[in-house]
Amino acid sequence: MRWYSTIGLACAIAAVLVCNGCVKNYTFPPSEKAPATMAEVKLSRDGNGNVLVDFKAKHMATPELVSDGAKIYVLWAMITDVGTFNLGRIEVNKRLNAKLSTLTPFDEVSLFVTAEKGGKVLTPSADVILETGTIKAP
Repeated sequence: MRWYSTIGLACAIAAVLVCNGCVKNYTFPPSEKAPATMAEVKLSRDGNGNVLVDFKAKHMATPELVSDGAKIYVLWAMITDVGTFNLGRIEVNKRLNAKLSTLTPFDEVSLFVTAEKGGKVLTPSADVILETGTIKAP
């Protein structure tokens, strides 16, 4: 009966090692426009091969404090040789936390957050609050 527990332990260790490669974490560097913001994004894959983008931020100033007339933040993906896409609106709660989960079919992207007057925009404003360099999904 002991060999069952050894096999179970080996399977559990293998699953942990495999899953550690399933998620990549990236931290947004500090920003001049929102220096207190601590933001990160986690990239993983869904069952269809899409890239799941999980954005989370703490101490994020409300958009109107960062840019005149802004009401919301938008997360953008810039894909080389393809273009820039609105991935969704980011709302800041009363505790100054924000999060957004969304999907993209692209493996390699540059992500950035802008302050916008509305969430249904097709091109980003010049008010870039946070940005990564090019990052790659697992």
